[in-house]
This record gives sequence, structure tokens and C-alpha cells, in this order.
Amino acid sequence: MATTFFHRLRRICFWLHLAIGIFAGVILFVVCLTAALFFLAHEAHHHAEESAGRVEVGEGLRLSADEILAKVWAHNPEKSPKYMTISSAPDQAVQLNYGWYQDPVAVNPYTGEIKSTGDLWTFQVAMGLVEIHRNLALPGGGKVWGKYAVGIATGAMVFLSLSGIWLWWPRHWTWRAFKTGAWFIRGAKGKTRDWNWHNVFGFWTLLPMLVLCVSGIILGYDWATDWTFKLAGDPPPVKKKGRPSANPPPEFVIAPPESGASPLVLENAVRTATAAYPEWDSLLLTLPAPQDPPAVLKMTVLGVGEWLPIYDYAELFVHPYRGEILFTQTFEDINRGGRWKIWMRWLHSGMAFGFWGELLAALISLAGCVLVWTGFALTWRRFFKKKKTT
Repeated sequence: MATTFFHRLRRICFWLHLAIGIFAGVILFVVCLTAALFFLAHEAHHHAEESAGRVEVGEGLRLSADEILAKVWAHNPEKSPKYMTISSAPDQAVQLNYGWYQDPVAVNPYTGEIKSTGDLWTFQVAMGLVEIHRNLALPGGGKVWGKYAVGIATGAMVFLSLSGIWLWWPRHWTWRAFKTGAWFIRGAKGKTRDWNWHNVFGFWTLLPMLVLCVSGIILGYDWATDWTFKLAGDPPPVKKKGRPSANPPPEFVIAPPESGASPLVLENAVRTATAAYPEWDSLLLTLPAPQDPPAVLKMTVLGVGEWLPIYDYAELFVHPYRGEILFTQTFEDINRGGRWKIWMRWLHSGMAFGFWGELLAALISLAGCVLVWTGFALTWRRFFKKKKTT
């Protein structure tokens, strides 16, 4: 009786697996393919940007951060850059962005020469892949529907992964049964090959595929972020400029300056940060707009002596007049919900483990393409391929 019940339940699971796979398959293939291609585009852009930003080390003094910012304002007075990235390597240009990954320019820190890097084809390709991956790059208001479609397909992939391991599970545990479902059958063709590949790729990518899917849902939807914080025992993050801020800094009250006091120059803030972390690799400054009153300056230092990339940073908040560090925030200073959210972001891209983590995420995404392809092939053979007549 119990055997019959589980047989029926397994059969229901199979048909749900097949139906949901057909329903979400095309979008899943696009999402997985763009994720894998983004790894290649990101690496290509990283090398192209390094090459475009490489400068000849001058014999004179480097321009200060303030002088570089003034040259960029003079070059394009209609817009104000929001971020400045300074590398510790003497042969690298200073990078400025007018938004997060928007209109990047490189400034020679010795001559002040300005060169746009946003027109690099690698940058355009990488950003195009991100748009497709997130919302299918649908125009106008279609982006909202595209985001919903990607989210539903990603949730479907979670179900397909969990139901797939149940369908994969051998009824009788023997070495032969395990090997058939977990390793490639040499010389297999047609339906046997598709079935074998579907099982092998599904088995070996189960856990990382679930991580990629669940992290994608948490990053893409506020309700999922809120539930993550609640599970961690922390209040959901407050929204800042329409987006939830996982680790908001404390509110600083800056007393009115003494008569004649002038705001801190950026270069002094840079020296303060680099003196605090002598092993720094790069420094990201959030720039104030020219018309804004002096406010606390936020800087992110990459390269603070930690071996794991996700820990290897520190956020500094510097007083706009005195130049002292008011507050330092590292990964360990963030509440548990915030740390979980950051882990989700870094795991989703693979960046948590550097280059090899990103490569693994790309390979798992390619495996997702194989799963969709073999799933469609098996479905086609089941319903449409004519049987040979004798």
C-alpha cells in the first residue's frame, strides 16, 4: 500500500517537474546563458579597463584627488561624478563614475588627461548581459514584467532542483545504480545520452544551483530580503532612495564649524584612509556634489589584510572639517541579516571566492543551460518523435 502511494506521488512529481520545466525553460536558458557569458564579458572588461587605464608613471608629483575632480568638472560641467576609485598601483589611472557603473572615465593622475572607458565594447556587452539577466532587457515599463518573469522562472528552478533530486534518487542503492545516475555513460546517444546528461548535471550542480537561485531571489525582491532579515533575527532594512540599505551607518550630527574653518580637502581624507590601512589595494570615495553643503565623507578601502575577498574591506566615515575617522564599519560590524544579504550577493556572482568562485558560478550556469536543453530534448522525444515502425 505504501509502495503504491509513493509510486503515485513520484509520478505526480514527475509530471509537475516536466510541466514546470516546459513553462519556465526558455527564460531559464536565457538567464543561465547570460550569467555564464557575463563571466567572460566581466573578465574581458576587467583586462580591457586595466589596459585602457594603464598610464606611464610620471617623474613629477601625482595630482591630488581635488585636482583630478576639478579637471573632471571642467571637462563636463553639466554632470557631477559620484564615485572616485584610486588604485595603489602607480601605473593605474584614477576612475570616476557618474553613477553605479555609469559613464566611467579614466584620469591620468600625472598629466590630468581624461579618457572615457564607458565606450569600451566589453563594458557595453557586460551591461547588456546584466539587463537581460535581470529583466530580459524589455523596453520601458516592460522591465517590471521582465523582472517578474525572471523571478518566477528562478523560483521554478528551485522546485526543479528539489523535485529533480527526488526523481534521481535510486529506488535500490547499488554502486551500478549510483554510477548510472551520477556519471557519464560512454558512447551514449539519443534519448539515453539526454537522460544521462540530465541526471549527471542535475546531481552534481544541485547545491550550488540552489545557492544561485535562492540568492538571486533574495537580491531581486524586497520581500525576500525582509524575510532573510527576519530569519536572522534582525529588523528588515530601511529603504534608502528606493532601495533597502542592509547596513545603514549611524546618523552623524556635524556641529557648525568655527568661524573661518574650511571644508576638508579630499586629498587629506585619502591620506587619512591610506594611513589607517597601509596595505590598501584601492580606495572608493563617494563624492559630494559641488552645490551640497559639507557632509561626512564615505570611503571604502579594499585590501585591509583579510584573505577572503568578502571580508577584505572597510568603510570609513570622515569628518568634513577635522578629517578624523568618525566611524569604521567592517563585515563583522554588520548585523547578521546584513551579513547574510552580503553573502547572498557575493555568492550569487561567485565573487566571495575570487576568480575561481566566479568561474564556478559560470560553469554552474552553463550546466543550467544543459539541463534545460536535455529536458526539452527528452520532452520532444516523449511526445513528438515518431516511433520506428517495423
